[in-house]
Amino acid sequence: MEFTQLLAGVRNLEDNALGHFMEKYSPLVMAFIRKRVHTNDVEDATQEFFYHILRVNLFAKFGGESEDAFKAYLVKSALNFSSDWRSREIRLNTPLEIFDANNAKHWRTVTGRDVVHDTLEKKEVAERMGAVIQRLDEPYRRVIEYKLLDYSNAEIAEMIGEPLGSVNSWYTRALHKMADELKDLHIAGPGNSVLQ
Repeated sequence: MEFTQLLAGVRNLEDNALGHFMEKYSPLVMAFIRKRVHTNDVEDATQEFFYHILRVNLFAKFGGESEDAFKAYLVKSALNFSSDWRSREIRLNTPLEIFDANNAKHWRTVTGRDVVHDTLEKKEVAERMGAVIQRLDEPYRRVIEYKLLDYSNAEIAEMIGEPLGSVNSWYTRALHKMADELKDLHIAGPGNSVLQ
């Protein structure tokens, strides 16, 4: 497909043109995003960038017709987008939008306990919990890591060669420290299975 046809197709959000566009420009975009984000986030950031350019209709904002000018425009947009990728936060319990090819307006709001929302929330919680656990002092961290593997306090005490009373104390203190740091995620309340 020639560039002018491709550009016209993506400006009209035609499925086949969008597919060709992604296939053709994903490696270029990914190469530039890779320079700005953590290695583990490159694919996520690239997908999010393509979502972003569909959402803001970047194609319609491009005023030229030259492929070289478009590549430069695309790369600059990718660099700008990825520069603050790490600083952005996914806000929990807010409506998300997803691309919907069957909808004339192409965008559908996702509300309630949607699978997309649940996945993003679980990822956020896991990342936050992992960071909090790593900041715990050594005896607290060790007990929490064993608890996440479903060991009882008595089993942990036996494995690490410490009194059960010490393990119980470290576990309780670790929970309080974690609850304090994670209170904004609403998972630190009494009886919550994430921390209990």
